[in-house]
This record gives sequence, structure tokens and C-alpha cells, in this order.
Amino acid sequence: MSIALHDSRKTPKRFLILIPSPYFFYFNQGMGLRKALTKQNIDSMLLVDNIDDNSMRAILSTYAPNVILTINSFKRPVMEDFPQILHIRWAHDNQFDNADYRLESSHPLSNIFYSVTTRQKNVIQSPAKNFSGLLRFAATPTTSKKNNEAVSAFSFVGYIPPATLLPTKCDV
Repeated sequence: MSIALHDSRKTPKRFLILIPSPYFFYFNQGMGLRKALTKQNIDSMLLVDNIDDNSMRAILSTYAPNVILTINSFKRPVMEDFPQILHIRWAHDNQFDNADYRLESSHPLSNIFYSVTTRQKNVIQSPAKNFSGLLRFAATPTTSKKNNEAVSAFSFVGYIPPATLLPTKCDV
């Protein structure tokens, strides 16, 4: 894993990964990132980004990360109190958890912004101070023995977030 910071800062020593929710998809992704960072001798911490500003301030003060990677969320205003910390935002969706990422103007800008697709990068306006680019999903190679037999004729790899269901009450 190569981390391009696109500025004059040194290789990070501490990396804080903030996932938007405890869904298995994000937890698994965060653990994969943490594993890759550990292989590069970079200390990392994985948190669900649902703590209040005072708790976040305490974590940023005591853990003192060089880099914060926020997945599917905005840069929080409390992070502006720590200008020495590089903030990377990785947007997977245009909207998540009642937040519309196309409405960027009311939130602090990240130093670096990555989107998953070119279309998304074009939809989200003014996403970063220093650099914007694409960072696609990846998979961890497996070390299990390969089986050349087809298990099924179709395979889908992806994630569909839970949808709010309409009421099931029907008037007849």
C-alpha cells in the first residue's frame, strides 16, 4: 500500500480511520486498511465516527494522529482545531445517513478528497484544499487453496445499504 499525501509532509506515523457506522462492510474495510497500514509500520486506530466533539478532541489530543481518513462522511468542524493533522475524505456515496455530500459548502474542506468513481468526483463540487482523485475499492488476496470448479454461474460483490421501508398497512 502506498500513501500519496500530495504535500511536503513526511510519511505518517499515526493514522486514524473513521468509519461512518458499525456495519460489517465498513468495519471490514477499516480493518483491511488497518492491516495494510500495520504492514507499512504505521500505527493506526479504527473508530466509528459517532462520538461527540469533546470525545473527538480528546482522541485527537492524546492519540495525536498525523492523518485522519474519514470514510463516507464530512470533515468535522472540531478537526479544524488541529491544522497539523492531514484530513483525507473518501466518499463512497453521494448520500449517506441523511447527509447529502453534494452540499459541501457548509462543511470544512478536507486536504485530500478521494471518490470511488469519476462520476461521483464530478458530482461533488470543491471537495478538497490540496488534491482530489479516485480511490477504488480493493480486496485482500486470499491464501486459501484455489478450486477451479465453478460454484455458481453468477457472482455479485457489493454492498447495498439498508433502505427505509414503506408502511405495510393497506386500506381495502
